[in-house]
Amino acid sequence: MAGILHRACAAMAALTLAGCGLFGENDPVQIAAIGPLLTAPNPMNGPLSPPNAALLTASAQGLVSIDAEGQTDIGLAERWTVTADGLSYIFRIREAEWSDGRRVTAQEVARLISQYLAPASPHPLRANFSAVESVRAMTDQVIEIRLKRPESHLLELLAHPGMSLPNTGRGWGPLDARRGKGSIMLVPQPDPLAEDAEAAREAIEDPAGWVELRGTSAAVAVARYGKGAVDGVFGGRFADFPLYIGSRIPRSRLVIDPVPGLFGLAVVNAGGFLARDTHRDAVSMAIDRNRLIGAFGLDEWTPQLSLRLSQRL
Repeated sequence: MAGILHRACAAMAALTLAGCGLFGENDPVQIAAIGPLLTAPNPMNGPLSPPNAALLTASAQGLVSIDAEGQTDIGLAERWTVTADGLSYIFRIREAEWSDGRRVTAQEVARLISQYLAPASPHPLRANFSAVESVRAMTDQVIEIRLKRPESHLLELLAHPGMSLPNTGRGWGPLDARRGKGSIMLVPQPDPLAEDAEAAREAIEDPAGWVELRGTSAAVAVARYGKGAVDGVFGGRFADFPLYIGSRIPRSRLVIDPVPGLFGLAVVNAGGFLARDTHRDAVSMAIDRNRLIGAFGLDEWTPQLSLRLSQRL
């Protein structure tokens, strides 16, 4: 359960405040997510806010996921194989049910992914899948993604929250999203393969295993955490760090999650002073990284952060 929540938040959070059991043992975990939270977010409607990305990752996980260490892990696909030429990825779909009780089939999964990647699709990640030639169901539980050319980052792309698979607004899980008062309650779903289905359903009705997710502003999230009103906060951007620095929250509560990409300067013009490698190197060496990071009050995490001047034109 904790791992699922972490995967829902990992790789998206610039500011994460970890809780220490602020509530009773029988209460749901209270999470304040920085940004807007919709009751039924859809990846086809544009980039996802951290709360919406976490909600989809928890309740409508894609073929694969990201584990607590930031590595590719199983998701709706319980296993997969890659052909020797790197042009075919074959996924076996686990036994699962959509939120309305219908069995998940490879045909429906292939249809959803194909809609995301269609030429006229507005999906924000469509251009990243230019190597994909076709998506098809081989059987009711096996799906193949065929490539025009090898793509070493295909699994990482499929693990992105934007590749979650909501069906008629909701997905297969692993958590069920229930609407609350201004929040979303994430509740574990019963195992469809459990021998005693009734016992499996009763076991998940303990609120201690639930997560209450609430979207809010960075200022409100940090303030509520400081007062003990929530167990944790995630999301936000580096610009929100001054809110944390101005609070009295102990440094030990701040967690910096790994995020994709670089925090730095990118060269976008092929001409001018920065067109030469030696000039870019000189500017890069002139940057005082420790001072820059120190401005955010993160001196002790400096070795984990990098600031680079891109060498690519």
